[in-house]
Amino acid sequence: MAQPTRQQVENHRAFLRRQKAHEKKYQRQLYRYLASVNYAVARWIDENGLNVDPNEFLSLERVEGLYRKLYNEVTLSEAEIQWKEFDILQTKDLIDDLAGILTQGETQPINIWRRLLNEFITVRIAGRITDVNTTTRKRISKLIERGIEEGLGASKVATLIRQDRGYNRNRALAIARTETVTAANQGKFMAALSSPYVMLKKWIPVEDSRTRLSHLDMADRPFVELTQPFFLANSDGVLEEAQYPCANTLSASNTVNCRCALVYETKNDSSGRPIRKRGF
Repeated sequence: MAQPTRQQVENHRAFLRRQKAHEKKYQRQLYRYLASVNYAVARWIDENGLNVDPNEFLSLERVEGLYRKLYNEVTLSEAEIQWKEFDILQTKDLIDDLAGILTQGETQPINIWRRLLNEFITVRIAGRITDVNTTTRKRISKLIERGIEEGLGASKVATLIRQDRGYNRNRALAIARTETVTAANQGKFMAALSSPYVMLKKWIPVEDSRTRLSHLDMADRPFVELTQPFFLANSDGVLEEAQYPCANTLSASNTVNCRCALVYETKNDSSGRPIRKRGF
């Protein structure tokens, strides 16, 4: 099986270092949102009693703003880095070809990626935003129900909700990790799609005890065509397909806390020269 080169392995390590920095940043921001909801509900209970609707304290706009900020920062940054790794960023004629064919007058690859990202965000984040708030509501409702079952008064239930910090930290970490890995891989994939050369891709897992077996199995798989899907078994043993790690075609059992990434190489002709896409 074709193995990644030393440079591709180093690129993957650098990818993980960048992703970890993004993850830390957005974990803090997500935690602040989750904690603010808990504190707002707890304050209301202190003042008005246990007859509370957690939905009133959730903000779709705030979560959407966080997601848009995350994807615009991480995806576009990673697309630019991947473009540079392809070593075509400074090749003016290729950029001109790319702009003329794909963007009808746009003169920078970043404009292509922004358009693709906006389309991606529109499809991607609506369900994710709903999931964040739905899970938050269910968690707070569960804490209230537990307090009532244990015979706790309003003040103690409010304290129980305020002190749910460990759960929110872990949840913020899981969301931040999943979304930053998704955003980064989306950026790399967009850069590969924009390349004037025919590209191949390979799924690279982090090979340690925390990695899913179905993801570890990808280490021995060959490079495949750029638009060819990967197939991975989910927690129920059902095969799922994806263009890259954490793609929205995968279930939570294949995405939450995933740390995998793609590496790319050009497809060469019989003479060993990179094959240009038709029209470039």
